[in-house]
Amino acid sequence: MIAVVGLGGAGGNCADEAIKRGFYGVAINYSDRDLRALEHVEHKLKLQGSEGVGKNREEATALLSTQYDAVVKWIIDHLSSPSIKIIAFYYSTSGGSGSGIASLLMELLQSIMPDKTIIAFPILPDLSEDETAQLNCLAASEELSKLNVLSFPIDNQQVKNGNNNIPKNKIYEITNTNAVYLLHSVVSYIELSSKNGNFDEQDLLTVLGTKGVGHICEVNIKTPVNIEQTSQGLTDIIHEQWKTSIFAPIDYQHVTRAAVIFDGDEKYTDLISHQDMFSVFENGTPIGLYEGYYHNSANRIITVLTGLPWFTSRLKQIEHIIEQNTSKIETVLSSQADTSYVSSVSSIANKLKSPIKSTPKSSTADIVAKYKR
Repeated sequence: MIAVVGLGGAGGNCADEAIKRGFYGVAINYSDRDLRALEHVEHKLKLQGSEGVGKNREEATALLSTQYDAVVKWIIDHLSSPSIKIIAFYYSTSGGSGSGIASLLMELLQSIMPDKTIIAFPILPDLSEDETAQLNCLAASEELSKLNVLSFPIDNQQVKNGNNNIPKNKIYEITNTNAVYLLHSVVSYIELSSKNGNFDEQDLLTVLGTKGVGHICEVNIKTPVNIEQTSQGLTDIIHEQWKTSIFAPIDYQHVTRAAVIFDGDEKYTDLISHQDMFSVFENGTPIGLYEGYYHNSANRIITVLTGLPWFTSRLKQIEHIIEQNTSKIETVLSSQADTSYVSSVSSIANKLKSPIKSTPKSSTADIVAKYKR
């Protein structure tokens, strides 16, 4: 049903995680070393022209422009199966490889494979990352916003907010693992049956085929005791999870489509109020609401929001960082213009030199010839 394409180092790690959860996955990268590090991805494409692009997204784009025919053919060869309905692209917006090639590849595939639904999982840098990472994110996000795709912006800053002093590798582990886990949780229900209403394949395709921003959230409905008392208690928990999820903060102007999947004891279904749940949006309930009610042992409610406004408020934080550091950036860049050094005592050093008779300069060939036997 879903194939995952991992672009760059971060995307490749997500593809590795996706395969562990039963998805079909492939990886594309300029770095052969990153590709070799993947444990579960069998189909890997090493892009030509560089062994990694060092956060230079312009170079990544330029190099791809000379080989995109071969790259697209490779993707089609591996993802054209009729059983694959959705292609999910995972990549970091802060680096060079994924950031530089993602939008171009997705737009090409939309044109060539119109029968596939393309969705994106761009990974945003936390606010402590360097200016190059932040600028790459802004450029990649601007490109992505112009595509007719649904984007689930994975936000490293959200994870950092909820985990003080967490090291970067743990942030990446949490975001990569949960971004794949949440998608898998949603997809796992399309093959299940329920007498009370199914969330089927067509529902999934409709929800994920909505342009804009997406958000997936899972709420445990067994542990919190207050949800046994009022529907408002459950609603409050859902709203809190929306705020603290791994995805970029939601802009609550509107939500176009949504899915609500309930899996647990029937006694909790009376606590679900769609009107209360979507009351935080200025335009209220979505124009399309797709539901599934199951009574297994998962004890959870999954919400999928799609067609949300662009994550502008989050990107404005990055713009503010760049504006604050403009003077620093300009100073550093201008200092690179002249890196020559002249010692203040060089005139004295010259006087101390022994006079050496100059000889005609030999060519490289002449010097090498002297050592030939």
